[in-house]
Amino acid sequence: MLLLREGQRPLLEYLRNLTPQILLASTALVLGVRLDFHRFDPANWLATFAFIFCVGLFVLAFFANMNIFLDALLDTLSPYGRVARRLRVRGIPPRQAALASLRVMFARGRRFCLTSSARWLSSTSDCLR
Repeated sequence: MLLLREGQRPLLEYLRNLTPQILLASTALVLGVRLDFHRFDPANWLATFAFIFCVGLFVLAFFANMNIFLDALLDTLSPYGRVARRLRVRGIPPRQAALASLRVMFARGRRFCLTSSARWLSSTSDCLR
């Protein structure tokens, strides 16, 4: 559900940034088909270097794109993270605080993001009973 509402923009940005990754992976695949890694051949150093460069750049692009996507997607969950932190300050164990904030998220839906912080604490205390 998060991808259908608040996550639309991060998903579309992720897919837009996916094209260079596919280009790098395809180039590495085309270069890697002709390489033989079972024996050392110094005459083929240029193709080997290009292959390793494309694979390395692909891995970096993949992790950078995934990091941007997850940061943007999880940024919408920050009010629920604040609920969990406030419950932990009260002395509730981290696992129970996280479960309580998830219960509030599913019980309240989007309206929960618009409530005041005083109502957050009262609504989470109802979830813990």
